[in-house]
Amino acid sequence: MPSVSEAIEFRQREYGWTAEKMAKALGLTSGHYSELMHGKRRLPYRAACRAFALGVPAHVLLDEKAIRPKRANVYGDRKRQRTVPRR
Repeated sequence: MPSVSEAIEFRQREYGWTAEKMAKALGLTSGHYSELMHGKRRLPYRAACRAFALGVPAHVLLDEKAIRPKRANVYGDRKRQRTVPRR
C-alpha cells in the first residue's frame, strides 16, 4: 500500500500541478506540504478530506498514522462565552 505522500504525489503528477498548486488545493502552506512529503508531518484532517476529493484513495488516507486527528472543540460550535460581563 502506498504512503499518503506517495499517493498525493501521484495525484499531483497526474494533474500536472506544481507542489505549490497542490499545497493550495489541500489548504496547506508550501512549507507544511514539503514537510508532509518528507515524512516530517502528518496530514491534517481537513487536508485529508480535500485529498480524498482530489482522488487520493480512502484506504491510504485511513491509515491510522497518516492523519492528524481533528481536535475536539469542548465548547461546541460556538466560541467560549464570557461568564462575567465586560465593564
